[in-house]
This record gives sequence, C-alpha cells and structure tokens, in this order.
Amino acid sequence: MRSLTPLRLRTLGVLLAALLPASLVGTAARADAPAVPDFTDGFGLTEAADATEVRSATDFTITVTTPQVSGPHKIRVFLPRGYAAEPDKRWPVTYFLHGGGGNVNDAAAVPALRSDEMITVVPDGGLKSWYADWLMQNTAVGAANW
Repeated sequence: MRSLTPLRLRTLGVLLAALLPASLVGTAARADAPAVPDFTDGFGLTEAADATEVRSATDFTITVTTPQVSGPHKIRVFLPRGYAAEPDKRWPVTYFLHGGGGNVNDAAAVPALRSDEMITVVPDGGLKSWYADWLMQNTAVGAANW
C-alpha cells in the first residue's frame, strides 16, 4: 500500500477542485432547500444526480462517482457565510480527511472547520481506503486508486 504523499494530496485536491471551480457557476435551485452552487463534472469525477443533501446554503453534501474508486462517494462542503455575496472572491480551501471508521459528517463536530475565512471540503474515504492506492485493484470491494 502506498502512502498519501504530498503529490497524492495535491492530486486529490485537484480532483476535488474540479467540482469546486473558482466561480462555482451559478446556484442550483431546489424547491424545498436553500440554493447551493452548481458543480461541474471533471477530472474523472461525475456528480450523482439528485443526491445532494442540503443542510443550508453553506453546508451541503454532494455525491460523486469515478472509475478510479469504486462506488459512490460523498463530499461534504462548508462554505463561508459571505460566499454568495462575493462570487468573484477566491477562497482558501481546507481538505479534511476523516479517520478510519469515520465519514463526512465527522467534520460537523469540528467547529474550526466551519470558518468564514475558508471553504472546507470533506471527501468520504469510506471504511476501506485510508486514501491510499491499493496494489491489488481487483478485490471484492472494487478499485481504490486514490
């Protein structure tokens, strides 16, 4: 098993940033939920249709798929409160990787991750990954090519 090197961390960031373009084009209108940004598929990630969980306009979870890692994966996003008011501002992004046995909702228990100074992105590594590329990809749980 290979470790999560700085290069792999940057690659994970680039992949997730594909879903968070600088402008986060528009907002998605949902009849029963606050507006959240539209996301653009890219870098091998595809957003699952109708799978967004909206807690507020600044706290939501999207679901993505990729051939590189089997199954659907949730990504929780915390936006600063001023995000919608400053659509052209470039915000710093923090990537929070939950630990073993955790999930994207673990981030909600960490108040420092809900900052008005940054965007926080929490990808779900699942119970099987530890965000590492497996040497043997043909397993019962499928690929894990982070």
